[in-house]
Amino acid sequence: MGCLLYQCGKPNGRLPRPDVSAAAGQLVAMMASSHAGHVSLTVVQVAPSVDHLTVTTSRGRTFRVSPVAVGSWRYCVIPADDHDPDISWTAYDASGVQLGTGSARHW
Repeated sequence: MGCLLYQCGKPNGRLPRPDVSAAAGQLVAMMASSHAGHVSLTVVQVAPSVDHLTVTTSRGRTFRVSPVAVGSWRYCVIPADDHDPDISWTAYDASGVQLGTGSARHW
């Protein structure tokens, strides 16, 4: 599966190499998704500037996801329910400044 880097939810080129920081505005990239029963888990790579994501479902449920570092890469896992699959995310830096937004519909 090809992976695109997203800038505010829009395709914006390819993933950076692990030793290269994402360019300004490049925040979240979908890497892989797994599905079992009525739940899916999506692994996303986040830019170094992203401290956390706030994820919102179409039903209004909101939760916070923090990245985990694996080498120089940073990843988040985002759960979704088949009954509420349209999720959106907002990325924030460590100071709480909003960096950008996007939607899983573009993954």
